[in-house]
Amino acid sequence: MRTARLAVAPVVVAVILGMAACDKGSGNATPPPATDGNIVGGSPGKAAPGTPVKLDLCEALTLERAKQLVGDGAAAGDSSATECSYSDDNTGHSVNLKLDNDPDGTQFGAERRIGGPADNVTGVGDEAFYHQSTHTLHVRKGGTNLTVQIVTDPARQDAVLDDEKKLAGEVIGSAA
Repeated sequence: MRTARLAVAPVVVAVILGMAACDKGSGNATPPPATDGNIVGGSPGKAAPGTPVKLDLCEALTLERAKQLVGDGAAAGDSSATECSYSDDNTGHSVNLKLDNDPDGTQFGAERRIGGPADNVTGVGDEAFYHQSTHTLHVRKGGTNLTVQIVTDPARQDAVLDDEKKLAGEVIGSAA
């Protein structure tokens, strides 16, 4: 567990440092400006590859849903047009989403190679893989990459991939 948390720490720190603030009072993210959050080809069949799609990750991942995944102590973390996180400061549990434009798949391929051994995952997106070492699911849909990471109780880690797949499907399905 300590090794897993240490491996996850740089990812979580990078996600947190790269984000703008969420509205912590209501548990709902403050919507980004209309020009932010456009993704290319990230829609689940609603737009052709290369077409900008509007997606607010913190609308797709509500505080209520985050609490289901990491516990009742989850609170809205930082977010931006391309990142959203919730965490429980008492337990260290968290859920993190990140969205990247990647029209040619170069970044997706690089993530697969640099993150350690990757297991192919079916049933979500056009293609997906899972890095067991960081408990991170990477999903590619059209020209968009979605990264999903849930850090929770070690006794639940076997269920995390299923939770991440379900969450990725929910997020991809919410693209407009």
